[in-house]
Amino acid sequence: MQLVKELHTCYVKHSEQKIAYNLARENAWRDWCAWGNWEWTCDDLARVINYLLAEIKTGKRNLGALKFSNLVGRPDNFEEDLQLSTNTHAKRTSATGRSDSANSAGRYR
Repeated sequence: MQLVKELHTCYVKHSEQKIAYNLARENAWRDWCAWGNWEWTCDDLARVINYLLAEIKTGKRNLGALKFSNLVGRPDNFEEDLQLSTNTHAKRTSATGRSDSANSAGRYR
């Protein structure tokens, strides 16, 4: 499935976790997509990864939050982090007046 492969490529790119794409991970991605009703996108994934990287940098989160088994293998956690990242994004956009394009490009980290 093309979406699953795109998501894996996005995960590897943004998390800088060089992990193989295999049947077990493909199944994890399918479960992840199903949990999100197939509505989560590469942009959502990148947003959460960037959010987690910023949280890790400030010491609020552990590097383990980026592990595949935590981020993708536990879609309920991803869903919560997506909500937190969306709230944080909205606060930063309104507080700084930066454009959505600057924020989505990760310049707000």
